[in-house]
Amino acid sequence: MREIRRGFFTTNGDGTFTDVTKKAGLLNNDGKGLAVVLADAEQRGWPDIFIANDTQRNFLYLNNRDGTFRDGSYHKRRGIQRRRQAGAE
Repeated sequence: MREIRRGFFTTNGDGTFTDVTKKAGLLNNDGKGLAVVLADAEQRGWPDIFIANDTQRNFLYLNNRDGTFRDGSYHKRRGIQRRRQAGAE
């Protein structure tokens, strides 16, 4: 089975793209990346990245406004998953 490569790419303006995952501070081999949402989590006018997982923790990357991101998962309590049992209230 072929490995699926995850990454963050920027356009070169000529129909090609460059992988800037590491440079942007997004290199992370944890999690599966079940779903990705871009939203302004801090309401500063810049898109942040939320990566949802099911059996592993979630990740929230906050935009530094310079093309890089920082892991804000624990700061904003987005990396913590609470387990609920069926029928629990």
